[in-house]
Amino acid sequence: MPPMRVLIFEPQYVGHNFTYVNYLASRLVELGCEVHLVTSRQALGSEEFENHLGHLRPHLRCLAVDGFTERSNGAGISVNGILNARSLVRGLQIGLTTIRPDHLYVLSGNPIAHWMGLPNPISRYLRQNGIESEVVLLFGKYAYLHCGLAALIKAKLALCALARGPWHRVHHILPRAIEVMSAFSSGFAQRVRLLPDPIDPPIIMTRPEARRILGLPENGRYIGLIGVIEKRKGIYEFLEAFEKALVHLPASDRALLAGKSTEEVRNFLSSRFQGLTDSGRLIFLDRHLNRQDLWAAHNAADVVTTPYPDHVYSASTVIRAAAVNRFVLANRIGWMEETIEELCLGMTCNISDSQMFADKIVESMASSVNFTVNQKAQYFVQFHSQANFATYLTDRLCERLHQRVDEQGFRDKMSRLDAAIRPNTVQI
Repeated sequence: MPPMRVLIFEPQYVGHNFTYVNYLASRLVELGCEVHLVTSRQALGSEEFENHLGHLRPHLRCLAVDGFTERSNGAGISVNGILNARSLVRGLQIGLTTIRPDHLYVLSGNPIAHWMGLPNPISRYLRQNGIESEVVLLFGKYAYLHCGLAALIKAKLALCALARGPWHRVHHILPRAIEVMSAFSSGFAQRVRLLPDPIDPPIIMTRPEARRILGLPENGRYIGLIGVIEKRKGIYEFLEAFEKALVHLPASDRALLAGKSTEEVRNFLSSRFQGLTDSGRLIFLDRHLNRQDLWAAHNAADVVTTPYPDHVYSASTVIRAAAVNRFVLANRIGWMEETIEELCLGMTCNISDSQMFADKIVESMASSVNFTVNQKAQYFVQFHSQANFATYLTDRLCERLHQRVDEQGFRDKMSRLDAAIRPNTVQI
């Protein structure tokens, strides 16, 4: 019997995107599946592809699709807006009709998931050909409603579209989103699943070891903003607050920006905050962080900050910080506020109030001394492992694979019985 043909659709390649592909594809290879990746031409030639998926080249059949628009800041492709959604739909349609898979995963489903609830050729194709599809969602205004009637209507429409879509499984990394979707209808509740926001196994090292790996001065304390360095991460708010906090911090305390930056941020830092860099109070590691460097950045910091201005959703940096016992200072918003306060992972504040943010930077640096996470937080970190992510995401596929094995075993048994009851034949 031929192996299960599985299509992973992921044209985006910055941030977590190819990390998810790596975890899922590795598990699919272990399960003996024929694994296809449909992605963008830009992604296939990216540094991120080689870093995250290079080791899977012998096992991964890649189809690069053209027609995607690069983001103006150079950080990946554009996925938001009607025109970009159309390019995603077109790319998915090309992948489906070219590969004709048995099973489909859409790993960054938010830009197109709701379109699939409307009459469209992709949903018809999936249903007509018996292709089971699963979608991963990271966002959704239905999870954290904004005020007003318009927001409520949009949330209801989004839930209707999701429920009407072709998805056999709808995975979401937000517990609150799962609660809202499950309450929407009993039929929909049976298809939704909470998915870990995965992190790879942490590399534990001392602060001095981590700082030596990154080439940082080993003295003093660091407050670090780690990951892709772009405006939406609250870079400007963070550095303005840090600048105000300096009068209350020892001369050896520093801010650390670690991760690949956008050109917009580079230009801003070289003008507005060049003084911080020149004085040595700001260290900017502007490069893609491999696994060791990423964990070294978290271990090197005394405080990890996530001052994301509008991000009400899950933040894997918070999980990584907890995994290495680092104090977190975050924006007082959504998932970050709930998680940090419930699990005692650090503190939150309104980062739009620059003076309040500055005061909390000083307070968090002091509170980070001898900080350690509690047992509940340790369980939280364990849940969000990459192994759990792969196991939860392939649960339905494993059911199908076992069913296929059982059907094959049944046919083999029938063949043996058939051979046993046939009269012996004489070959001439």
